[in-house]
Amino acid sequence: ALRSSFSVMANLLVQTSGALAELATLAASAGAASSGGVPHLDSTGKLSPTFDSKITCRVTADQAFTSTTGANVTQLSLPVVAGVCYLFRFAVLFTTAATTTGIALALTGPAFTALSYCCRIPTAVNVETIAYKQTYASPLIGTGVAAINTTYLATLEGVLIPSASGSLVVTAATEVASSAATVKVGSVGILETVV
Repeated sequence: ALRSSFSVMANLLVQTSGALAELATLAASAGAASSGGVPHLDSTGKLSPTFDSKITCRVTADQAFTSTTGANVTQLSLPVVAGVCYLFRFAVLFTTAATTTGIALALTGPAFTALSYCCRIPTAVNVETIAYKQTYASPLIGTGVAAINTTYLATLEGVLIPSASGSLVVTAATEVASSAATVKVGSVGILETVV
């Protein structure tokens, strides 16, 4: 079935007058190789100059938080452009120094027309705290973890339409002052343009 789908798509491109040449021109002019852009067909079946694009970021060094005031996770930052609709997901790996210490997570970024996201933080074995947010700097605070120095996964995912350009950034804090919550290597962010 997959092979058949690829054959149908290949035939569609060949049958479209000049589609392959146009595809190459669009890909080169949009920097598709470096941006990950993928040309697509518009509603009339012609190649559109608008590209779907995906941008990623990754934490390469642990970052500890010992304050209850949120601070930027320096490597979990994604650039956004005013007026573009984005689907985003941050997968935050974290540990805490005590079972009674949780992590607080939120987002910060430029002014927006629309923002809605879900934040999930594990707090015990098979238990998580979930919140739906429509503003920046409104942290979800996890209330402890099942075991210390165990890596857990928290997520923040949603939709953003910024009204100004800037960066969408995860902020983190500890639930308990001076008891570290650490964002770990391997945490990632993905930002996808929705066209």
